[in-house]
Amino acid sequence: MQLNEIYELWDVDSHFERDLLTEETLKIPRLHSKYLRILSEERIRLKTYESNYKKLFRLKHEYYRGDLDHETLTERGWKQNPLKILRQDLDMYIQQDDDIIEMSYKVTAQKEKISLVESIMQQVNNRGYQIKSIIDWERFKEGLN
Repeated sequence: MQLNEIYELWDVDSHFERDLLTEETLKIPRLHSKYLRILSEERIRLKTYESNYKKLFRLKHEYYRGDLDHETLTERGWKQNPLKILRQDLDMYIQQDDDIIEMSYKVTAQKEKISLVESIMQQVNNRGYQIKSIIDWERFKEGLN
């Protein structure tokens, strides 16, 4: 799921009808379930990205050291690294590698999605209190307190 899709879902789900507070209260468990499922899926996707990042980092380490076998180079579509890189410069080359940068971006974007869904979950969990506050305010205004 894309970040924009989550924003669009929440844009619809975050609104509630002030005149239908009882019905809105009944929606809370469905919203919780919906966003909990999304959160779980996104956390699993993050673990996959982090694992792929670690594997790619190891491969790039071997690539820049010149230790990567011909079969793996062919499989990945990489050419043998022609440079002789000093051990202390190895990390710099790896961190500036386009594949590593792309995978790092995926991990970062995934963490951002998880943060967003966690924030939404917090809002869903607080929705009952918000509705209760509205009801209490209406009672106060009517002098029923």
